[in-house]
Amino acid sequence: MHYYSDMGQYYFLVSGLPNLVLDGSKPPFTTAEFRAKLADNLHASDLRLMDYLLLHIDNRNLLSTLQYPGYEIYDTGVFEIGEISELIEHAKDSLQDVKSFEANSHYEIYFSHYMNINPKSRILPFNFRRRPLPAYMGQFALDFLQAAADKVETPVPCADRLSSMYYAYVMKCPNGFSSAWFEFNLNINNINTAITCRKYHLDRELYIVGDTLVADMLRASVAADFDLSRTLDYLPDLLNIADEPDWMQREWLTDRLRWEWLDKQLFPKVFSIDNVIAYLLKLEMMEHWSSLTRTDGEQMLHQIMESLGHGGDHALEEFKRNNK
Repeated sequence: MHYYSDMGQYYFLVSGLPNLVLDGSKPPFTTAEFRAKLADNLHASDLRLMDYLLLHIDNRNLLSTLQYPGYEIYDTGVFEIGEISELIEHAKDSLQDVKSFEANSHYEIYFSHYMNINPKSRILPFNFRRRPLPAYMGQFALDFLQAAADKVETPVPCADRLSSMYYAYVMKCPNGFSSAWFEFNLNINNINTAITCRKYHLDRELYIVGDTLVADMLRASVAADFDLSRTLDYLPDLLNIADEPDWMQREWLTDRLRWEWLDKQLFPKVFSIDNVIAYLLKLEMMEHWSSLTRTDGEQMLHQIMESLGHGGDHALEEFKRNNK
């Protein structure tokens, strides 16, 4: 049975979904189970919108595979690990055979038109792929491998470079609700980063990602509110959350803010695709918190702060003091 009707409304699908509450309890089903359900019951165009929500998993898998060859992946997003590995192999090949690529106009036409990427980036195309990976992933793989081959240390952490390319891509999503969600999360991440950089005297220019007005203000402003109070109505909430000494409590409160943002945006759109998108996002949050332990939290923080150098060491020590 298909649950969709005209005009992108999903009356039967949405009305049959259990209510979700962010309280640490397990979700009624996993995100994987929900995604499988959606595969059979969404319009093809709406199903493609759901892919944007899963690319953050592919980003993690791409980065992990590049940094740790042979890395075992337990969760997949839009693409299987074999597809990501194939992308990396093509990037490696392109670095070894630049001249033959640049002499082949067929490859240039393919990448200019179908992948929306500068052919001079030299990533070889997937001529027989059913679904090319987003161009930013290919560009990042090439940049990563090129830097490694040249033994060049870039000042910006590779995870931040990938995030910047990712947000530039997903914020152009044709669905307005999804695009707004991605921008909202970019702002949250950047504001938290700016607060951390200010506290530990780190260069914000190196860690703020994205090419938005908010990102520019966070890089340049010396005001306590980064001159954003009139622009972002949720900024006071984020500044208050930042004062919470317990790291996991800060994360919890931030996800509560995300949850409330979703509810506010969806009030007039009860049966639309936006509601289905939000349901998947809420399931991800529930799944995350129902499985997370404090040890997991410390490990996550260590990974985040590892890229911040000396200032990150101070942050990690403070986390341990506050969470004994």
